[in-house]
Amino acid sequence: MALVQTPLGRVADLVDRARAEYRDMPGTCLTLSQACRLWTAERTDCRVVLDQLVTEGFLCLCGEAYTRVDKRERCA
Repeated sequence: MALVQTPLGRVADLVDRARAEYRDMPGTCLTLSQACRLWTAERTDCRVVLDQLVTEGFLCLCGEAYTRVDKRERCA
């Protein structure tokens, strides 16, 4: 029997994945659309994920792109 993943579980998994990818590739700068394509996720889920990481102080929004707070100078 396959497990059904709730939207909340999906978002939690995406938060973990996004955080890991930004840690593995510190210079990453993604727009919302790019994040959706990279993570094969719905726009609303990606926005929740990115906003959560901004709220946590892990990411910041530079123009239309999200980058790690400690790497914001790379996003122009």
